[in-house]
Amino acid sequence: MRIVSVIALGLGVIFTSMTSAQERLDADIQSAQAESFKFFDVDADGKVNAKEVLAGAKTIFTALDADENGGASVEEFVVFSMGFEALAETNTQKAAYHAARLVIFTRWDMNGDLQLVESEIAAALLGELFVGVNTTEATYGNTASVAELQAALKVQ
Repeated sequence: MRIVSVIALGLGVIFTSMTSAQERLDADIQSAQAESFKFFDVDADGKVNAKEVLAGAKTIFTALDADENGGASVEEFVVFSMGFEALAETNTQKAAYHAARLVIFTRWDMNGDLQLVESEIAAALLGELFVGVNTTEATYGNTASVAELQAALKVQ
């Protein structure tokens, strides 16, 4: 009976540790998402409007196009941090995170030329991350790209 109690206690400690680790990861993901949202919410009113999205798209494109050739390649896209990179490294989910990024790149590359231009980024942001005008942080977190990145960070 004592051995069963010790095993149960040990499993309880392991489960609590895993739960705490998952809770910390969830909190870190929420924090990264909030920072990502703040990037776009320039006037800090808790909403992102179309003008803020277009300004953000321009900033993102400029950062993505490292070689300044007028387009962001897959290679440029996957090395660009979308706010969750450090979490992927910390949680040894880098491969899953980069796979999710490739899916996003493919979806955003609307003409299939393996180059993102500013207008494709703006269209993707307006059509996917910021559906409609005055997107809030809560609705921003319910979008396909953010959900894919978050899922890739979680240990399966």
